[in-house]
Amino acid sequence: MLLSVMNQHSQAYDLYQHQCYWYAHTIWKVLKKAFPDAFETDEAAGRSSYCGLTIKKADSVEEVYNEFCLERRNAEQREADKRREREEEAQQLRMEGRTEGQAEERARWKAEVEQARREKEEARREKEEAVRRAEEVERRAAQVRAELQAEIDRMRAQYERHAV
Repeated sequence: MLLSVMNQHSQAYDLYQHQCYWYAHTIWKVLKKAFPDAFETDEAAGRSSYCGLTIKKADSVEEVYNEFCLERRNAEQREADKRREREEEAQQLRMEGRTEGQAEERARWKAEVEQARREKEEARREKEEAVRRAEEVERRAAQVRAELQAEIDRMRAQYERHAV
């Protein structure tokens, strides 16, 4: 959401005001302002410079922050409106006792339950496959270790025969 606000605020690259330094700086400052309780380490010394030259950036943190807050409130309001509309629609269906609506709702619920069941089954299969692969790798590693140990033992015996 913030990146969208940034793009709307300055859609064109401007070497003297709206460049990558401005973009990163403004995003950082808006996030700090939006979430003041977040922990931060400030290592900004020497930033926004190129070959020792300080790069000037547009000072639009406050403006972007206000735009971001407005967009955030609007998004929250849209979500609340959608939720309220769904609740009102469900209430109306219950009030009217429409069996169609209830049947559709039940069908949606059943579809969601079935989807969740399929996802759970897929996750179970993936887990089993991962365990099977891990066991195969472990079995193959044990086999290679045994082969290497047999080769070492053979070479040691051969060495001892020649050393005697």
